[in-house]
Amino acid sequence: MNPNLKKEFVNLMFRLKKIRIAQLPGVNLHMGELFVMRKIAAHPFNSDANSEANVDMTDIQNSLCVTKPAVSQMFNALEKKGYISREIDPRDRRRFITNLTPAGEQITIAMKEHADKAITQTITRFGEENMTQLINLFNHFIDIIEEVQTEFLAAETEGADGIDKAEGAEKHD
Repeated sequence: MNPNLKKEFVNLMFRLKKIRIAQLPGVNLHMGELFVMRKIAAHPFNSDANSEANVDMTDIQNSLCVTKPAVSQMFNALEKKGYISREIDPRDRRRFITNLTPAGEQITIAMKEHADKAITQTITRFGEENMTQLINLFNHFIDIIEEVQTEFLAAETEGADGIDKAEGAEKHD
């Protein structure tokens, strides 16, 4: 294996993590927070008697692949920034009714428009065919990473020192 390949891969992953294509200049929001705001905007609370609280924390947790405390921190940060309001659901005190504030609505709309323009421009410059190939490669790549993680977890659970790397390499050629 090329000795620089691992280093280049790690550097690329850090560069990808820094990209904030939906980020408006001067707005301090993380991508997870933006996702939460868009989820709230898409599911406004309906005071209908049969309606449940509008945002399901477990759904957000699963969609973002983060822990429940991380989702709670996002909600707290958004509330502190004045972008959302929360109140206890009077029909189920274990749940919250969450809404965007007027400032939250404005930011959500502005960031969605900004992200749409930035993504369109990126795809136009990169080319639709290249983007399709990149998406397919990334999906394949992520599938492999998830498989390797699962194999390592299984090996750790069984107390093994590692996995059969040759078997994993043959599987994805």
